[in-house]
Amino acid sequence: MAEPPLGTSRSRDKRYRLADPYLRFWTRFLEPAFPLLERGRSDVVLRRVREGWTAWQGRAVEPVVRESLARLLPDEDHGLVDRLPPTCHMRCSRSLAVGPYPRRSLLWYDAYVMTTHDDGALRAILPEDATQLPAAFVTAFNSGNAEHLDYLYSDLGVLVPGPGHPVTGKERAAADRHLLGFGLPLRAQLRHAYVSGDLALLIVDWSIHGTASNGEEVRLQGTATDVAQRGPDGLWRYAINNPFGAG
Repeated sequence: MAEPPLGTSRSRDKRYRLADPYLRFWTRFLEPAFPLLERGRSDVVLRRVREGWTAWQGRAVEPVVRESLARLLPDEDHGLVDRLPPTCHMRCSRSLAVGPYPRRSLLWYDAYVMTTHDDGALRAILPEDATQLPAAFVTAFNSGNAEHLDYLYSDLGVLVPGPGHPVTGKERAAADRHLLGFGLPLRAQLRHAYVSGDLALLIVDWSIHGTASNGEEVRLQGTATDVAQRGPDGLWRYAINNPFGAG
């Protein structure tokens, strides 16, 4: 399907895109995911679908919204506005507004989000500064929210709950839930951070002390040697969470 680019001025340039949203979903998410699916990593595929859902949904839903609005205009509320504006701006809200003539813009918003964590919610969990990742982990851990904790890892992020025993995926989530089950607060202090581009090495002193919910006395502590990775969204996540370092 050929269409002129959206803008405030006319252009002879054309942009080609797949008109069928199902085919676009296939080429965007499913076809590249075959190697992961063959390895049984549907959890990684699902996370990537969630992370890219908003961008994909924009192009899939926008034509429907435009067609629906075209049938409604003109109306009494917008006076002289009798056609859709040439520019389209997407935000996350539940309202729609047409700006004043002649600088009109269409703001459309989805009321449904595939995941409970939209971009704003993710940014409330994940830091834009690598040095803040340990503090973000402490916040998520002490909230007792296992889902928030899992969002602090990259797709293939690894947790090393014991020396020489790295886990990822469901095993990683289970290991974190085991620690959450103590019902004790985590304390952590960043000692060193070495950042190179989209990678960072974090040295963190941490401890979990106290009487667990089952009456067990817990005294865990160590110096973590963690590797953090910045994603395409500019947010930092754990690529390797190694709480006991070289111990």
